[in-house]
Formats: sequence, structure tokens, C-alpha cells
Amino acid sequence: MNRTFSLGVLLAVVFGLIAGCNETKTATTGPAGPVEELQAQVRPPLSDVPMPVKFKYKDNKSRSFDVPGIRFVDHVYTGPSEKFAVARFFRNQMPLSGWSRKTETQVQGIVKQEFDKDGETCRITLSDHGLFGGTKVQVEVYPSGRAPGSGGPRE
Repeated sequence: MNRTFSLGVLLAVVFGLIAGCNETKTATTGPAGPVEELQAQVRPPLSDVPMPVKFKYKDNKSRSFDVPGIRFVDHVYTGPSEKFAVARFFRNQMPLSGWSRKTETQVQGIVKQEFDKDGETCRITLSDHGLFGGTKVQVEVYPSGRAPGSGGPRE
């Protein structure tokens, strides 16, 4: 009886911890059941590229170059969320930072999204990461070849 009580207490603590880890996301219900909705960091490393809470910047895998009016960014982040939830996050959050979605593809387990804003392109590449799940996010920002605000090539 003492062992059963201890096991019950242990299970209650474990489930309580798991439930407590859910503070950075909310769930809505979709056609296939609950859908994970991620929250944005208050101060992401790139001020105009939102990043989900709990995603960590990988300094040893990232680089950037910035001069007035031109930037090249190649950042890597990893976090605990499933890649399709992360794809939904960027699909919803990037327009709030002024980015327009151009393309989204999924090929052999890799999701790529491209956004444009003010003469720049932001390419986001999502792939599975880690033994226990999670997602690797690669963010590339570079000049798009169009003048800021031009809206596209002139005829």
C-alpha cells in the first residue's frame, strides 16, 4: 500500500510538471484535434523577425554582416516545439512585423518559407532536431534585389 501511494504521488508530480511546462503555448482545437499555438519572444535576437518562446539562438552556428542599408543574416535556433507548429507561428507572426509571405514548401521533411519586406528577403528553414523532438530554425535575411517599397520589378 505504501508503494502504491508513492507511485501515485510520483505520477501526480510528473503530470503536474508536464502541465506546468505549457506556459509558453496555448492550444486551440482544429479539425484533427488540439493545435499548438506558440507565443513570440518579447525581445528576439533580430528585432523584426519574431521567434517562439523557448527557442535558443545558437551563436556557434550563426553569422551576420551589417552595413548601413544592407544586412546578411544566417542565424540558427533550436527549440522544443514541433516544426508544423513553428511553421504556423511564422506564417502568423511575420506579417505582424511587416513581412509579406511569398512561398512555402515542404520537401523531404524540410519546411521552407520565404517572406519579403523593404528590399529584403527572409528565408526560414525548419527541420526536425534532437532525439526527443523539437525543431531547428535557420533564418536567412539578405537583399532581395528590389528597391525598398518598389513592390516588384518595373515594366
